[in-house]
Amino acid sequence: MKRIAAYLLVGFGLTSCAESVPDPAPSLVGKWEQLTVHTVYKDRNFTQFDDDQWVNNDAGSVWLEFAADGCVNLVHNGVATPTETTYTYQGGRITFRGTPLGETHHPVLELSDHRLVYHTHTDKGVGTEDVTFTYKR
Repeated sequence: MKRIAAYLLVGFGLTSCAESVPDPAPSLVGKWEQLTVHTVYKDRNFTQFDDDQWVNNDAGSVWLEFAADGCVNLVHNGVATPTETTYTYQGGRITFRGTPLGETHHPVLELSDHRLVYHTHTDKGVGTEDVTFTYKR
């Protein structure tokens, strides 16, 4: 009986000391359906110009596809538009290269297996434009 108790104690000790393996970080790679685009314009004094602007896309109408090779493709109403845009994701930020604006940086507010939310901030001559993009997979 003492031997069984000793084996149980050793077994419990070994399992309680085992390190837990963290879940892998979610990946951008895949096809993401754009749900909403939320835009806020402010003047130089940080006063909001107008009401917030919300664009709620029709289901399945706008998609971004992040390829494993670093390319980004846009699909709008079932029509794929190849782009020359590439991306990297590092340190909680998406960097797009080859856009009409050159290289742009977007803080990721949320990334899970099923949800992506990122933000962009543009300094305009008369104020700023802040846009939040929400996607689901």
